Amino acid sequence: MTVKIDGTNTEANPAFTGADTDTGLQCGTNELKLVTGGTARATVDSSGRIGLDATPTAQFTGHSLFQIGAQASLGANQALSTTGQTYLTHNLCFDTSGNYQVFNTGSANEGSIIQLVDGSIRFRTSAATTGTPSVGERVRIDANGLKFNGDTAAANALHDYEEGTFTPRLAIENGGDVTVYTNKKGSYVKVGSLVTVWFNLTVNGTPSNRSTSNAIEFHDLPFDSTDDDNDGAQYYIGSIRINDVDTSHTYGDLSEVIIRLNNNSDNGRIVPRDASSSGLANGSLWLKDNTSIHATITYRTDA
Repeated sequence: MTVKIDGTNTEANPAFTGADTDTGLQCGTNELKLVTGGTARATVDSSGRIGLDATPTAQFTGHSLFQIGAQASLGANQALSTTGQTYLTHNLCFDTSGNYQVFNTGSANEGSIIQLVDGSIRFRTSAATTGTPSVGERVRIDANGLKFNGDTAAANALHDYEEGTFTPRLAIENGGDVTVYTNKKGSYVKVGSLVTVWFNLTVNGTPSNRSTSNAIEFHDLPFDSTDDDNDGAQYYIGSIRINDVDTSHTYGDLSEVIIRLNNNSDNGRIVPRDASSSGLANGSLWLKDNTSIHATITYRTDA
C-alpha cells in the first residue's frame, strides 16, 4: 500500500496516511496522534504521556501516564510527591501540584486508586465526584500483612488466615492416652494470632488408669498457645460439654466443666467441678465407656 505524506495534518486528513486518507498519523506541536476514521484514537503529548481515546491530562512533574478514556489511567513515579510508585486509577489523577483531582468533573463516579509503592499495595478511595477530593487509604498489604484505614503499625497487621482440621488426643495425667472411638474430629480457624478450635471425641472403654489425683488432658491442638507470663489469661477459655459421665465413685455428680489451656503449649486440661463440694477436681474418675466430649476453645498463638 502506498504511504502518503501530503495530508492536511488534521484528524480528518492526517499528515501520514495510506490509501485511506482519514487514517494515519497527525503531527502537532510536540505531539503525535494516531487517527482512524478521522478520529484521534491515541495521543502522545509533549511529556511522553499517552492517551487512549483521550488527550492525556496534565499531571504532576515526573509522572509517566497511560490514560484510558476520560476516567482511567495507569501511571508511575511521583504519585503523592513520592518517587518509586506505580498506580492504577479510576476517575482520579494528580494535578500539576501533585494533589488528587477527578478526571471528569461532570462524572457522578467516585474515585479509586491502587498504588504499588515501597514494597506495599495500597487501596484508596474517595466519595467526592468533583474538584480536589480527599482520598483515604482503606487497605494496605505490605511485608507485615494486611492493614486497614491508613494504619501503618506492624503489630496491627493481619498476617494470616487459615482453616483446617486436626486430630484431637485425650489422655489421663501421668497415665497415657485414653482410647477413643474413630469419630474423633477437630477443626480450626486462625485469623492473625487468634485461633478457634472445635473438637469432639468419645471414650472407647472405661480407662483403667483413672484416679482422683490425675486430670483429664487434651492434646495436639493445631498451634501452640502464647506464653502470657502466667497472668491467667490463657485459662478457662471457651466452652466444653461432657455427656454420659461415671458418677459411681467418691466424687459423685459434677456441676460444671471448665478448660485450662497451658502456656506455650498445644495441650491443656478438662477440669470438672464436684457438685457436692463445689471444688475443682482432677476428674479422670468421671470417664467411662461412651463418655463424649465436645469443646470449643479460642486462644492466642505466636505462630
